[in-house]
Amino acid sequence: MESSTPWPGALRFLIDGGSIIFIAAAVAKTFDWFDGMVSDEARQALSSQLKKVPSDDRIDSWASIFPRLIDKVFGDSAWSWKFFARSCLASLIAVALIFAVYARSHPLAHKYPVWLQKSAGEMALLDAASFLSRAIVLNFLPDYLSLLVSRTIVRMMAKAPTTTRIFRLLILDTVFTAAISFLAIYVVYLAIKEIVTGSPMQLSGFYSGAITSLDDIWRILAFRRLASVYFYSAFFTSVWVWLYVLSIYVIRAAHRLRFVWAKITPYLDIDKRPLVAVGRVAGLLAGLGYSIVLGVIWISHHWL
Repeated sequence: MESSTPWPGALRFLIDGGSIIFIAAAVAKTFDWFDGMVSDEARQALSSQLKKVPSDDRIDSWASIFPRLIDKVFGDSAWSWKFFARSCLASLIAVALIFAVYARSHPLAHKYPVWLQKSAGEMALLDAASFLSRAIVLNFLPDYLSLLVSRTIVRMMAKAPTTTRIFRLLILDTVFTAAISFLAIYVVYLAIKEIVTGSPMQLSGFYSGAITSLDDIWRILAFRRLASVYFYSAFFTSVWVWLYVLSIYVIRAAHRLRFVWAKITPYLDIDKRPLVAVGRVAGLLAGLGYSIVLGVIWISHHWL
């Protein structure tokens, strides 16, 4: 229930507005960081692609940039401990970000198990440890597998970067990631069900990741369970790939509209730093996407 006092509502508005700006700026800054990892030849290819100018076939395709960025960030060998450790760190960051959104949409959703008679401080520590342990089990290995899938998908894109093939592969990556995440949630639920005995309330206190019907799947997709945090965190790498591809096509579309291009070109240094230009558009897309999420949350609280 929404508060009747104006200050909490105003504070919530400021927090939401600040978070939108933060997400947009963080995405743009990350692509700025990526720009330092690419070669001059790759910048030339990306710049030509953004301006719809035929590029030299001897230099790398724009689609080969992201596969190399993944190797730069996580490591060249996908089977190394370095790659796995960085994947785990990315998982923790993703879980923390998605949990912040969950806490915003469900401020009173998390209730401590009634059978645990602990002080507030003990409960906070216990809950943090429980949440972290579930993130380790539910995200570290599944997210690593999802990263391997995304890594393979973007390399397949680089071989034949046609529009139809790219979006088919993006959808395939999304489907595979969702399947891996749902399977992890379901397997962990079955394992906990075997360990924990007692009432269903006791089981749900430990883990609310039951997937026994389509309604359970819908509740996870609709962000109505804590398991939703673990599910959406698995898309961390996939989201970056989507932002990269969509931003390129947005810039290309703007280039066709001369009156739009004349307005935005002073803010996009496509000739010298095309990846930074992509990042600025990606930041706007990410901020817009998060605004839509907040709008859906508001509608669900007021109308559903």
